Amino acid sequence: MDLSGKKTAGIIVAAGLSSRMGDFKPFLELGGRKLIEWTIGSLRKGGIRDIFVVVGYRADEMINFLGALNVNCVLNESYQSTHMLDSLKICLSRLEGFEQFFLLPCDIPLVNPCSIKALMDYKRNTGSMVVIPAYKGAKGHPPLIDMKCRDDILNYTGEGGLKQILKMYSKQTSILELPDPAVLMDADTPEDFEKLKEYFRSVL
Repeated sequence: MDLSGKKTAGIIVAAGLSSRMGDFKPFLELGGRKLIEWTIGSLRKGGIRDIFVVVGYRADEMINFLGALNVNCVLNESYQSTHMLDSLKICLSRLEGFEQFFLLPCDIPLVNPCSIKALMDYKRNTGSMVVIPAYKGAKGHPPLIDMKCRDDILNYTGEGGLKQILKMYSKQTSILELPDPAVLMDADTPEDFEKLKEYFRSVL
């Protein structure tokens, strides 16, 4: 059980080629730790015990490294030709017994654990199906999604990814404004990573 009283999964997608970054994003160094360690830490310190990392590119290295971090590895063998939604589907198809899940890309590593807790509290208190964090009006990560959305996600074959699927739940979706700029900060490109490092130095 997580701190919200509901069984929550944390899904981290880390299967991609990191092509825009030019370096393998999960293993980028930040403050003496790898990015994937920070991402896992955000969820774990936020109260999420059951964490699943979807791996693909350099999967053997990832699985070996993650072995000591008490997470579950899920393999996306088609990582070269698939997208984040496909990795999510692979993971969701294997999950049973959870009531909700967070979805967090591996390159968004510094989300404040207090934000994780706030999202769970808000969903519990409002009954929302989806809660999306925001900073100064801009939507970020990780969304907290009810498992009642699972079948619609697994069966979706259209365009637009998860964002398009969640439009089905627009009337049951809440946006939670948080004092946490890290919900918007990724390492998609070298320029993004430099901004992330600057933020890291300013707060940690």
